[in-house]
This record gives sequence, C-alpha cells and structure tokens, in this order.
Amino acid sequence: MQLYAFDVLAMGGGDLRDLLLHLRKMNLERLFARRPEGITVAPFERGEIGPDLFRAAYRMDL
Repeated sequence: MQLYAFDVLAMGGGDLRDLLLHLRKMNLERLFARRPEGITVAPFERGEIGPDLFRAAYRMDL
C-alpha cells in the first residue's frame, strides 16, 4: 500500500484550513518526519501551476 500525502487540514485538534498551503505543507512534513516506508509527502511547488494544470486536465477530459 502507498500513501501519497499532499495536504493536512487539521492537526492536534486544530483547524489548519486558514493557513497558506506552504505552511500546511510544513506541518505535513513535520507530521511525517519519521515516516515509514510507503508514505510519500508531495513537495510544495511555488508558483502558479494551477491554471495550467487545470487546462491540461480539461484537455484530457479528466
């Protein structure tokens, strides 16, 4: 089994949804600092890839 972690919305009973994505990613990295084999934390990419990614997915009918 593989777990691909890309975001964390809550941690330790706290709601993290109001934090910026790069801050949530830092929390996710800390959470899985000593992660077992099979857990991958997606890196944070600064920049505006969202619109291009959306258009590419749309062109592929995803």
